[in-house]
Amino acid sequence: MSEYPNVIVNSLDRASYHEAAHLFIGIVLGLKFEHDTIAIKIDWGNEHVTYIESGYKQHDSEEDIIRKIICSLAGQEIEKIVFHDVFDGGIVCDNKNIITLIAYLSRIFNNTNNEMIIQKSRRLCIDILERYYCYIERIVIRLKENSCFMLDEIEEVIPNYQIKRIKVIEDKILKQLFKA
Repeated sequence: MSEYPNVIVNSLDRASYHEAAHLFIGIVLGLKFEHDTIAIKIDWGNEHVTYIESGYKQHDSEEDIIRKIICSLAGQEIEKIVFHDVFDGGIVCDNKNIITLIAYLSRIFNNTNNEMIIQKSRRLCIDILERYYCYIERIVIRLKENSCFMLDEIEEVIPNYQIKRIKVIEDKILKQLFKA
Protein backbone atom coordinates (compact mmCIF):
# COMPACT_ATOMS: atom_id res chain seq x y z
CA MET A 1 0.00 0.00 0.00
CA SER A 2 1.05 3.56 -0.55
CA GLU A 3 2.76 5.49 2.23
CA TYR A 4 0.88 8.62 1.17
CA PRO A 5 -2.32 9.74 2.88
CA ASN A 6 -5.61 8.63 1.37
CA VAL A 7 -7.68 11.17 -0.51
CA ILE A 8 -11.41 11.60 0.06
CA VAL A 9 -13.42 10.43 -2.95
CA ASN A 10 -15.22 13.45 -4.40
CA SER A 11 -17.02 11.61 -7.20
CA LEU A 12 -17.66 7.89 -7.63
CA ASP A 13 -17.47 8.31 -11.42
CA ARG A 14 -14.16 10.15 -11.31
CA ALA A 15 -12.63 7.77 -8.76
CA SER A 16 -13.80 4.75 -10.77
CA TYR A 17 -12.19 5.98 -13.99
CA HIS A 18 -9.06 7.09 -12.16
CA GLU A 19 -8.50 3.73 -10.47
CA ALA A 20 -9.59 1.69 -13.52
CA ALA A 21 -6.94 3.49 -15.59
CA HIS A 22 -4.21 2.70 -13.04
CA LEU A 23 -5.32 -0.94 -13.00
CA PHE A 24 -5.48 -1.33 -16.78
CA ILE A 25 -2.10 0.34 -17.41
CA GLY A 26 -0.57 -1.71 -14.59
CA ILE A 27 -1.86 -4.94 -16.13
CA VAL A 28 -0.73 -4.01 -19.64
CA LEU A 29 2.75 -3.01 -18.44
CA GLY A 30 3.09 -6.14 -16.29
CA LEU A 31 3.23 -4.54 -12.85
CA LYS A 32 2.64 -6.75 -9.82
CA PHE A 33 -0.26 -6.55 -7.37
CA GLU A 34 0.17 -5.68 -3.69
CA HIS A 35 -2.93 -7.62 -2.59
CA ASP A 36 -3.83 -11.29 -3.09
CA THR A 37 -7.49 -10.85 -3.99
CA ILE A 38 -8.50 -7.18 -4.35
CA ALA A 39 -7.41 -5.12 -7.37
CA ILE A 40 -9.32 -1.89 -6.59
CA LYS A 41 -11.31 -0.67 -3.60
CA ILE A 42 -13.38 2.52 -3.56
CA ASP A 43 -14.91 3.52 -0.26
CA TRP A 44 -17.35 6.34 -1.00
CA GLY A 45 -16.48 9.37 1.10
CA ASN A 46 -13.26 7.82 2.35
CA GLU A 47 -10.52 6.35 0.21
CA HIS A 48 -9.82 4.80 -3.14
CA VAL A 49 -6.87 2.59 -3.92
CA THR A 50 -5.54 0.38 -6.70
CA TYR A 51 -3.38 -2.42 -5.37
CA ILE A 52 -0.67 -2.18 -8.04
CA GLU A 53 2.99 -1.97 -6.99
CA SER A 54 3.79 1.44 -8.46
CA GLY A 55 6.37 2.62 -5.93
CA TYR A 56 10.13 2.15 -6.27
CA LYS A 57 11.55 -1.23 -5.23
CA GLN A 58 15.25 -1.80 -4.59
CA HIS A 59 15.94 -4.01 -7.63
CA ASP A 60 13.82 -2.08 -10.17
CA SER A 61 15.42 -1.64 -13.57
CA GLU A 62 15.27 1.64 -15.45
CA GLU A 63 12.46 0.19 -17.57
CA ASP A 64 10.55 -0.93 -14.43
CA ILE A 65 10.68 2.62 -13.08
CA ILE A 66 9.44 4.06 -16.38
CA ARG A 67 6.55 1.58 -16.40
CA LYS A 68 5.62 2.72 -12.89
CA ILE A 69 5.74 6.38 -13.97
CA ILE A 70 3.36 5.57 -16.83
CA CYS A 71 1.03 3.76 -14.41
CA SER A 72 1.13 6.70 -11.98
CA LEU A 73 0.14 9.07 -14.80
CA ALA A 74 -2.86 6.95 -15.83
CA GLY A 75 -5.39 8.31 -13.32
CA GLN A 76 -4.91 11.95 -14.22
CA GLU A 77 -4.74 11.25 -17.96
CA ILE A 78 -8.03 9.33 -17.98
CA GLU A 79 -9.63 12.17 -15.99
CA LYS A 80 -8.55 14.58 -18.75
CA ILE A 81 -9.96 12.27 -21.43
CA VAL A 82 -13.30 11.64 -19.71
CA PHE A 83 -13.94 14.80 -17.64
CA HIS A 84 -11.69 17.30 -19.49
CA ASP A 85 -10.06 18.29 -16.19
CA VAL A 86 -8.31 16.76 -13.19
CA PHE A 87 -9.34 16.70 -9.54
CA ASP A 88 -6.14 18.02 -7.92
CA GLY A 89 -6.80 16.28 -4.61
CA GLY A 90 -6.96 12.93 -6.38
CA ILE A 91 -3.52 13.18 -7.97
CA VAL A 92 -1.46 14.29 -4.99
CA CYS A 93 -0.23 10.77 -4.24
CA ASP A 94 0.32 9.99 -7.91
CA ASN A 95 2.44 13.12 -8.40
CA LYS A 96 4.51 12.42 -5.27
CA ASN A 97 5.13 8.90 -6.59
CA ILE A 98 6.21 10.26 -10.00
CA ILE A 99 8.62 12.73 -8.35
CA THR A 100 10.10 9.93 -6.24
CA LEU A 101 10.48 7.61 -9.26
CA ILE A 102 12.13 10.36 -11.33
CA ALA A 103 14.55 11.03 -8.45
CA TYR A 104 15.55 7.33 -8.43
CA LEU A 105 16.06 7.40 -12.20
CA SER A 106 18.35 10.40 -11.80
CA ARG A 107 20.28 9.04 -8.84
CA ILE A 108 20.63 5.35 -9.75
CA PHE A 109 20.76 5.45 -13.54
CA ASN A 110 22.21 8.95 -13.99
CA ASN A 111 19.23 9.82 -16.16
CA THR A 112 18.85 13.58 -16.03
CA ASN A 113 16.43 14.13 -18.90
CA ASN A 114 13.41 14.05 -16.59
CA GLU A 115 11.12 16.26 -18.67
CA MET A 116 11.61 14.08 -21.75
CA ILE A 117 10.86 10.93 -19.73
CA ILE A 118 7.65 12.44 -18.37
CA GLN A 119 6.59 13.67 -21.83
CA LYS A 120 7.20 10.30 -23.48
CA SER A 121 5.56 8.46 -20.58
CA ARG A 122 2.51 10.71 -20.75
CA ARG A 123 2.25 10.26 -24.52
CA LEU A 124 2.41 6.45 -24.25
CA CYS A 125 -0.06 6.45 -21.34
CA ILE A 126 -2.60 8.53 -23.29
CA ASP A 127 -2.16 6.33 -26.36
CA ILE A 128 -2.85 3.14 -24.36
CA LEU A 129 -5.85 4.67 -22.57
CA GLU A 130 -7.43 5.92 -25.80
CA ARG A 131 -6.69 2.75 -27.78
CA TYR A 132 -8.10 0.38 -25.15
CA TYR A 133 -10.75 2.62 -23.61
CA CYS A 134 -13.45 -0.07 -23.94
CA TYR A 135 -11.66 -2.22 -21.31
CA ILE A 136 -11.43 0.67 -18.89
CA GLU A 137 -15.17 1.22 -19.34
CA ARG A 138 -15.81 -2.42 -18.44
CA ILE A 139 -13.80 -2.08 -15.22
CA VAL A 140 -15.64 1.17 -14.39
CA ILE A 141 -19.04 -0.50 -14.81
CA ARG A 142 -18.02 -3.23 -12.34
CA LEU A 143 -16.61 -0.69 -9.89
CA LYS A 144 -19.80 1.36 -9.91
CA GLU A 145 -21.80 -1.77 -9.13
CA ASN A 146 -19.57 -3.08 -6.32
CA SER A 147 -17.06 -0.37 -5.29
CA CYS A 148 -14.53 -3.17 -5.44
CA PHE A 149 -12.82 -5.01 -8.28
CA MET A 150 -11.30 -8.39 -7.52
CA LEU A 151 -8.26 -9.94 -9.19
CA ASP A 152 -10.30 -12.93 -10.33
CA GLU A 153 -12.61 -10.56 -12.26
CA ILE A 154 -9.86 -9.32 -14.55
CA GLU A 155 -10.20 -12.11 -17.10
CA GLU A 156 -13.98 -11.68 -17.19
CA VAL A 157 -13.47 -8.08 -18.27
CA ILE A 158 -10.25 -8.43 -20.30
CA PRO A 159 -9.67 -11.92 -21.75
CA ASN A 160 -6.21 -13.30 -20.93
CA TYR A 161 -5.29 -13.77 -24.60
CA GLN A 162 -6.10 -10.08 -25.18
CA ILE A 163 -3.95 -8.98 -22.24
CA LYS A 164 -1.02 -10.96 -23.64
CA ARG A 165 -1.52 -9.44 -27.10
CA ILE A 166 -1.72 -5.90 -25.72
CA LYS A 167 1.41 -6.47 -23.57
CA VAL A 168 3.45 -7.52 -26.62
CA ILE A 169 2.34 -4.44 -28.59
CA GLU A 170 2.97 -2.02 -25.72
CA ASP A 171 6.35 -3.57 -24.86
CA LYS A 172 7.51 -2.94 -28.43
CA ILE A 173 6.25 0.65 -28.34
CA LEU A 174 7.80 1.26 -24.91
CA LYS A 175 11.21 0.01 -26.08
CA GLN A 176 11.08 2.11 -29.27
CA LEU A 177 9.90 5.20 -27.43
CA PHE A 178 12.69 5.12 -24.87
CA LYS A 179 15.53 3.98 -27.16
CA ALA A 180 16.72 7.47 -28.02
